[in-house]
Amino acid sequence: NLTPVWAFGLFAVVTLAVGIGMFTVRHYAVRESEAARDWVETPCVIENSEFVRHEGNDDGENRPTLGLVYRYEFDGQTYRGDRLDLLVGSMGDDDVWEKRIFEQYPAGSRATCYVDPNDPTNSVFDRDHAATKTRNLWLLSFPFLCMGCGFTLALLTLVVGGRGKPTPNVAKLAERGWGERPSPPPRKISLLQRAVVLSGPLGSQMAWLFVVGFTFVFTILDGPNQFGQLIWPEERDGTAVGKVTDVRELDSRELYVSLYEYDVAYEVDGSRYAIASVTRGRKHEKGDDVDVTFPSDEPGKGRIADARESEFLWWHGAIPLGVLALLALGLFGMFWNNFRVVRLLRRGEVATATWAEQHVAGAIDVADDPTRTGYEVPMAATNYRFEVLGFDYAANSFGPAPGRDKRAMRRAARRRKKGSRDAKAGADDGAANELPVVYNLARPRRNVLLGGYLADVMGGRLSLGDMLVNCAPAPLAALALWLLFTVK
Repeated sequence: NLTPVWAFGLFAVVTLAVGIGMFTVRHYAVRESEAARDWVETPCVIENSEFVRHEGNDDGENRPTLGLVYRYEFDGQTYRGDRLDLLVGSMGDDDVWEKRIFEQYPAGSRATCYVDPNDPTNSVFDRDHAATKTRNLWLLSFPFLCMGCGFTLALLTLVVGGRGKPTPNVAKLAERGWGERPSPPPRKISLLQRAVVLSGPLGSQMAWLFVVGFTFVFTILDGPNQFGQLIWPEERDGTAVGKVTDVRELDSRELYVSLYEYDVAYEVDGSRYAIASVTRGRKHEKGDDVDVTFPSDEPGKGRIADARESEFLWWHGAIPLGVLALLALGLFGMFWNNFRVVRLLRRGEVATATWAEQHVAGAIDVADDPTRTGYEVPMAATNYRFEVLGFDYAANSFGPAPGRDKRAMRRAARRRKKGSRDAKAGADDGAANELPVVYNLARPRRNVLLGGYLADVMGGRLSLGDMLVNCAPAPLAALALWLLFTVK
């Protein structure tokens, strides 16, 4: 069926293209920001400073952006520039930053811009703003890159799965103790087989998708920074007196009490700084003098005393963090269970489990009472069971519970079709109801049924591509998380 192949291929191409495009924009922003470190600080005069609403959007939701034109001289020539920063477009959260520039640098005021000495026509007003926003560009591209890799993995599963399956090397399997019925322990398991079994069935590995997703949510909520402040509070040993230049009531509420954001200007050692702080409940008016605290080595990271930097509440991050904790417990349990499966495969005793049909307690089968109608009979629960020292145990499955061995049933059907109704055909038909099971002799309830996916893994019926794809989600998720926290 080519439909899912084309669908996964299309989704993979589109999402990867969007993610790579955003990451490329980030790359050029980072490269130009680094180059701008060598640009020359040049005095300039603000010729025009006003907010402009661009045409072309009739829904009224397009926000005004700051249009700034400044004049400067370089090598005796006069130039004009209008670049606020080194980013292409707006990140959507630049309102406060633009408003500060608008208030600090009205038309006619003097400021400092940065000029490329190799091309004096190339200049920028704020060369540092882009460096603080490249992280946002990475966070925007991250989900698209992850989805693209996920669709690519699904595409590989469809393309590689079921193709090039090798014929089991009977002699090699026999040396390792594997065949139609495993040999007595100990049995050998290759490193790749161990990796596949430890990774678990692909269905259970969907948990890695949620791990990456909720870690991403935790990160964009700035949870790592907020919880880090709770554990290792930042030392703010510097103080200054600032003046409130603007007050805004925020849309969010905290326990039904309004939050207010203040723009504050202050000076430290002759340098001017502008910051924003948030308080719960209004305490200051525009023009008030307020105490500002900051780390002595970074005076630009100030805030109003007893205020906070943003409206973010630390317990917002507790929601994804709690989900991550539950996922971590689940994954630990999955790996521990799979580790015990590997140990059973190597050291477990071998028995034969038989298909058994059990009725739900109190249910009456139609065969027992023909007067009953079909909808009154619940679905029958089926499982495999085996005996050890006269005691009956339920056989546990690795992944989804396998039904009857379809390969054995097909073999029996082919023999019957050929007219072979002898004892051998009957034996094959009976084999469809039986599967090997390996168990812990001391605790027979610890066992695993050698059927379905696990039988294919241990029986050498999966190709190298199948096995590599099946154990790929965990390392890919680890790589995604590493990139999420390391790329700046």
